[in-house]
Amino acid sequence: MTGSSLVAATTFSYLRDMKYILIMAFVLTTLNAIAQKAVYKWEDELCLYEGTYDAKKVTKAQLKACYRLALQNDLDINTSPMVFKPEDIQSRLQPEKLEEEYATKNEQLKKLELPQTPFWKGFKAAKLKEQQQRYEFNRSAFKAYKEVNALKEYQSKNAAAQRYTTILLAGGDTLLKEWKELRKKMAERNGDPERIIREYEARLASPERLNYAFVDVMTFGWFNSANEGIELAADIYPSEMVNKEWKKLFIKTKTIHCDEP
Repeated sequence: MTGSSLVAATTFSYLRDMKYILIMAFVLTTLNAIAQKAVYKWEDELCLYEGTYDAKKVTKAQLKACYRLALQNDLDINTSPMVFKPEDIQSRLQPEKLEEEYATKNEQLKKLELPQTPFWKGFKAAKLKEQQQRYEFNRSAFKAYKEVNALKEYQSKNAAAQRYTTILLAGGDTLLKEWKELRKKMAERNGDPERIIREYEARLASPERLNYAFVDVMTFGWFNSANEGIELAADIYPSEMVNKEWKKLFIKTKTIHCDEP
């Protein structure tokens, strides 16, 4: 073989090898790109959705955690005192359920593995803060229904709640006066105002009137007002923002099916 033939053969072999390498690189790149795409399905009250995501940017576990935090809302504290009559204090209050719920949900919330972005970090921190405040508030309410001095332990950020605390601690005529005003306001907002007034007058005539007054002012006065002082994650991260950040986790999303509302 002449020198020129040898060079030509070597060049051809080199080009053939390079073509093979380029083809293989293209195939591997394509396969890799396909492997990055995965599908995640979720639902709300009415619809089922499907999203395609890049598995190299976000994991399925992270999507599940985001869904639970942002859309499922099953980490909220729901155990709270429901007292409407003095006898409810002994029969309906179960503070141990609050302790169990908080211990479980607080641990679950802390362990959520979310994408390490400013939004998801901040949203989780806001949820933890709300959860803690809700727990402390409900725990104080459970205690206060049985021992009014427990209200001293809780400092609400709501001015009306602080006012109700002073009235409840004072008791006596101060409490009865506030009770009367509270019942008037309740009657004005109720569809059957006469029933509210009749109920008030009957309880006022009862030897248990101070207990009735205490329950009403605690439940419809202090509790409602102090509840408004809790810092909600939704006030910082409204649903529109959360939904927008949720969709950012996907390459594309689509609605699969919706039930009639």
